[in-house]
Amino acid sequence: MTTGLDQMKLRQEQSPAHGTHTMSKRHRWEAEGRRLRWLWKAEGCDSAVQFAARMNWLQSAMSQFETGLRPVPLHKLRALSQRVVGFDVEWLWSGDTRGLSFDLRKRLKAVQDKEEAGKELARKR
Repeated sequence: MTTGLDQMKLRQEQSPAHGTHTMSKRHRWEAEGRRLRWLWKAEGCDSAVQFAARMNWLQSAMSQFETGLRPVPLHKLRALSQRVVGFDVEWLWSGDTRGLSFDLRKRLKAVQDKEEAGKELARKR
């Protein structure tokens, strides 16, 4: 049985080396990037740049994480776990909300509902 830390290490080993990716419409970690976007919005940030600054991350790295070009590295996952109350890395990886705090889960759901409503409105236009 693998632990969460083992899974983190495995993900890092499986990620492509810097500069070896190919551009495509969809990226390998797109779902993780989408959940990261929901997280910064749920945390009350107005932009990914603001969240990156709060986390002390480079804006360029944040952009790559959010678009799914790169996975969030282990040391940044640890920072998220330490700085975001109620955060669980399993949610970022898989969407499993069971490890999230009730408050964070509720805020994330509100962000997702708002995003979905915006998409629905755009489809009707």
